Amino acid sequence: MSAKSQRMPPLAHGAGIAETSCDRWADGAGRLAVLHRRADGSEERVSFDALRSTSARLAEVLRGHGVKRGDRVATLLKPGPDAVVSLLAVLRAGAVAVPMGHALRHAALAYRLRDCGAVAVITDDGGLGDMEGIAPGLPSLRFVVSAGAPAAHVVSLWTEAQRAAADAPAEPVTADDPALILYGTDQAGRPRGVLHAHRALAAQLGAFALLHEGLPAQGDLLWTECDWAAGATWLDTVLPALSLGVPVLAHSVPVTEPVRILAMLAEDGVRNAVLSPATLRRLMEAGTGAMPSGLQLRSLATWGGALGQDVIDWASATFRVPLNDCLTRPEFGILLCTSSRLAPARAGRLGGAAPGRSVAIVDAEGREVPMGQRGEIALRRPDAGLFLGYWKDAGVAPTADHGGAWVLTGESGFVDADGCVSALPPPVAASRHAEVETFLLAHPAVARATVIGPGGLPFGPEATAIVVPRQGTVPGPDLADELRGFLRARLSSDVCPRRVAFALDLPPPELGLMPAALGKAVGLGGGPAEG
Repeated sequence: MSAKSQRMPPLAHGAGIAETSCDRWADGAGRLAVLHRRADGSEERVSFDALRSTSARLAEVLRGHGVKRGDRVATLLKPGPDAVVSLLAVLRAGAVAVPMGHALRHAALAYRLRDCGAVAVITDDGGLGDMEGIAPGLPSLRFVVSAGAPAAHVVSLWTEAQRAAADAPAEPVTADDPALILYGTDQAGRPRGVLHAHRALAAQLGAFALLHEGLPAQGDLLWTECDWAAGATWLDTVLPALSLGVPVLAHSVPVTEPVRILAMLAEDGVRNAVLSPATLRRLMEAGTGAMPSGLQLRSLATWGGALGQDVIDWASATFRVPLNDCLTRPEFGILLCTSSRLAPARAGRLGGAAPGRSVAIVDAEGREVPMGQRGEIALRRPDAGLFLGYWKDAGVAPTADHGGAWVLTGESGFVDADGCVSALPPPVAASRHAEVETFLLAHPAVARATVIGPGGLPFGPEATAIVVPRQGTVPGPDLADELRGFLRARLSSDVCPRRVAFALDLPPPELGLMPAALGKAVGLGGGPAEG
């Protein structure tokens, strides 16, 4: 499918994230940046011009309340214009943005806010309730900004922003200045802040454009099923799209309802979509009868190398566009990707190295291994997209490095005959693992879920489902029985885990399989299995 490309405005060397993702497109022409479909069906269209002026006003509000260069400011907001404005405003103030999502339970949210030392939190009506319960235990927190209705003891974003200057200059930044803290997990499953510089965004643009078959093109509009605050979504999807002049759609649709997803893609005119492996399989199983008229996808992407060839072939034939895959992590952003212009997708294939990045498979001593031999996927330093370090431990590599040259990703793989990297374990197992998780998340008592089995295998009846219950839900044998029955009514018995365990928190799904150490922490392998 051909599409007319759009002229890219120039980008100054060393530009900060606000300039890269917003200001260069804010030329007074009213170019669309965010399309927000509210729950009541109404529509909000926000231009790059509005993003720049509103975020400049909010940056002045933050500075007026004492936020200074290097301070950490968290954004606790649903995907939408307020989330973009708030993140840009934090960066314009010279501070470090720490995006967080509403899926976090009180304890998990409080831990992250204490860990990063957030001096302020920008949130909405839903987040204010969460903050009331945890604010007293946050010694660094000085104030809360409400993007919703005015409330006592909080700063009203819109009231104060109206009084601020829309043309206030941003705090000068360099490409190497800290900009973002994205929370991932360490090998034991504990939350860990990943600190990125402003330069990390520019390093994503080449790969993101390839993943979506060339961006921007006329009429492009991107939607991702991911919570923008989860994993690397701001860094590898939302900000790259805006940086390339592609508007993003904020529209919440349950991922377990394929017919609604397809209808939304058609009705909103989505041209570029990012869907999980589990959602893609859901769509395939819904059948061609569920396909609405008016679908106009130009690009379709997923992540993790977790798809079987059946899904890849179905998606390409049904949507008439290539289905592209990638390896992305909070520490690096997009390292590998498939594309019709680089390396066509195949089952398990993660693709070739992203433009400007050097990736190889290495052994335990950091030596590159021959084609076909298994090893660990590694990134060569120096790399503009490599994170500055873990928060409070800057400079430490994700797992290890070898002589300062190779940074290990913690992901296994091998190089195929075409010079592309493929993932391990086999994609069929990973895909069904994701399918079980998707159904667990459809249960009203489940906030988060993952599945892991003996030896780290994610598949089969000997696996254990690890569930984070929603607030107000009592975990225990009754809920475990209910969840097992819920899965058996929807999946074949050979993939339904026999055991259900409960946890306070889990790593974001974008980070891949749950670390084995976390499985031990919740008692994996002990206790009776329900047959």
